[in-house]
This record gives sequence, structure tokens and C-alpha cells, in this order.
Amino acid sequence: MDKNEFLDLLNEVNALPYGRNTDRANFRLVEFEKMGTCSTKHAFLKFMAKENRVEGVDLVLCLFKMNARNTPPLSHFLKEKKLDYIPEAHCFIRIDDKNYDITFPNSQDLKIEKDLI
Repeated sequence: MDKNEFLDLLNEVNALPYGRNTDRANFRLVEFEKMGTCSTKHAFLKFMAKENRVEGVDLVLCLFKMNARNTPPLSHFLKEKKLDYIPEAHCFIRIDDKNYDITFPNSQDLKIEKDLI
């Protein structure tokens, strides 16, 4: 698998819906259940890159400030609790120093980049 083929796979996984797999510890289920979370989708891609000797692919775990701007459904809770944000863990993939977040279909931008801790 070359880098272009890997990017094709990334696009295929990105198109899969967000959803928890039946076994959270088994990222390979992304392939069979046709869905995944930030953790499972990105871990699956890292595994595929390693198995196919695709260089320059890193799995990244980060903490970010989950706030009303990047997670609008949380705004009422944050206001009620008088909080600016809640620390949250998130996974994404880095390919040759470019970040990709394929958690949700139709988006590959790491929208939380400004909120990384």
C-alpha cells in the first residue's frame, strides 16, 4: 500500500458513521461493523499503516478544552455549572505533520486545534 492508497482508505473510514463498536478494545471492528469512534477509527488507520509499511503516520492522543464553541450541545451544561470548558481526551491521526480528524463523516479538519491543552 502506498501513501495514496492509504489516503483512499482514510477517506473510506472517514465516510463511516460515528458509533461505538460492540467491543471498544477491538479497533478492527471498524472494518466489520462499518462505524467507529475517534479512538477506534484512528487506531484502525494506524494499524493499517503499520501493517502496510506506510511511513509518516502517527496516532495522536490529546487533551482539549471541550467548550460551547467546539461542542455546542454542551453550552447549557457549562453555563449551568459556571464552567468555561471540560478537559476531554481525543484521538486523531497525523500524516507527515498534517493532522486529520476523521471521527465524523464529511470532515477531516482537526477543529479543536485551537483548544488543545
